Amino acid sequence: FKNEESEAFIAELPATTSQAFVLSFTPKKRGLSPLPSLKIGSFFPLPHELLFKEINLKNECIVYPQAKGQSLEHFSSKHKSFTGEYDDFEGIRSFQAGESLSRIFWPSLAKAQELMAKDFSLLQKSEHLHFSFKEIKADKEASLSQLCLWALECEKKSIPYTMHFPSLNLDSTKRSHHEILEFLALY
Repeated sequence: FKNEESEAFIAELPATTSQAFVLSFTPKKRGLSPLPSLKIGSFFPLPHELLFKEINLKNECIVYPQAKGQSLEHFSSKHKSFTGEYDDFEGIRSFQAGESLSRIFWPSLAKAQELMAKDFSLLQKSEHLHFSFKEIKADKEASLSQLCLWALECEKKSIPYTMHFPSLNLDSTKRSHHEILEFLALY
């Protein structure tokens, strides 16, 4: 079995058994992406000749923007709509450029891993966060990536938010998390 990106070899199988396999596929851009065709080869019925069949998958998948940019903690230090004090240690995550050096989780660096940051829960959360597409000082793709990251972080911490676009406002209390991510993918 193979597609544009990967292939899997399955040894001879008895007639009454089955085997699952996984082929990876990385879409080139966000939005609707067609699934690649599969090429299947088999030595059946002739053991000396490899026969192929190509299967076109007529399905599409939705590719979300890559979640990257400044962390929600960085946003909180710059905007008044996000209030509260950091309290309990929740875990560690990748360190984002521009974060306070006091957040660095030094043991991860000592173990020769990547630079990690400490993550804390909020003692008092704001009622509702507001993110504006226009106010993000980046190109369209970077802005959508930033909004995707904030949406994922808000969902993880159960913080309600609204994303403001020129023609539409997306409120997390009125729309599902997946609806908002799908909008970001197709914007």
